[in-house]
Amino acid sequence: MKRHVSAKLPALWGMLCAFGPGTASAAERACPAGTVMSDEALRERWPDLVPSVRNEVLSRNDIDACASVTLKLATDATIRVEVALPDGRATARGALRPEDVIPMLQALLLMPEHMASAAAPTRAPATGSMIDHSRTRPRAAASYAAENPNPSGSSLARRAGGLGVELSVIGGARFGDGQASYGLGAQSFIDLSGWLVGFEGRADRYRQLSAGQAQTALEVGVVAGKRIRFEGVTLDLAAGPGFAIKGSLASRTEVAAADGSPTKPPPAPPEPPPSEPSSGPVPRLLAGLHLGFSPHSVLRTFVGVDGTFGPARADGSSPNSPSMPRWTLGLTLGATVGTP
Repeated sequence: MKRHVSAKLPALWGMLCAFGPGTASAAERACPAGTVMSDEALRERWPDLVPSVRNEVLSRNDIDACASVTLKLATDATIRVEVALPDGRATARGALRPEDVIPMLQALLLMPEHMASAAAPTRAPATGSMIDHSRTRPRAAASYAAENPNPSGSSLARRAGGLGVELSVIGGARFGDGQASYGLGAQSFIDLSGWLVGFEGRADRYRQLSAGQAQTALEVGVVAGKRIRFEGVTLDLAAGPGFAIKGSLASRTEVAAADGSPTKPPPAPPEPPPSEPSSGPVPRLLAGLHLGFSPHSVLRTFVGVDGTFGPARADGSSPNSPSMPRWTLGLTLGATVGTP
């Protein structure tokens, strides 16, 4: 009976080794490939970011294959990254630039490199005792710590504002000082981390509300301002100096031929002086407030109000010259093509 039990001990020991903690740990790590989830706004702004994360991070053999990665576009136009593991550990990082996402994920997900085979026992030279390196436990992975979802002011300052260039087509109607107008124009801005500088030009058709002939005016100006970004919209406030010319740009002179006959008819009564063809360059102050839509798209639209302020005529102009309204206020619509 004792021999029968002794014969079964090696078989039982082999089964325990086969189904011991090492095998269970290997079974626990048999996870599918890591997943990456992202929102539509982030994919529209950085279409190559998610494929780069899959290729450069999740395709590696030395990361935790059970990780789930979520990428989101934050309200301040930065990137928020969330990482979760099946055992409940999770972390979040905010106020990241596109170039910071992959290094941050590698720092979170890279696992210590396992040795291919257990090290052979070595003898300590001083005591002669055996040291089994196979029993040394690897350093525990750092626990995930949740980060404050609201980025600090310094993080906002690090956001990738960059240099943006845009060109807009504008149109609208204005009213003020007894005149009304409608017109079309163009506007161009350089966006440097939310600060705007550019120029605008517009041609309007003015008409006196009481009576009078319609006249065309050309308006050109340089404007600067600030762009404030919200969730899904932007608010632009800009103002600057300019000038406007109303009427034709060239004057007309009438020349009468002298009569050489000895007898001359009596002179005709004097006629009233003709009206001046142009108002001359009239200084103007331009101001506008625009609400933009789809700020993360290359093609976007906006709506707003704008106004002009200035004298009716240029200094030294004749009282018969066309007059500009001293102030106007109107509605503006436009479409913009440029960097998001």
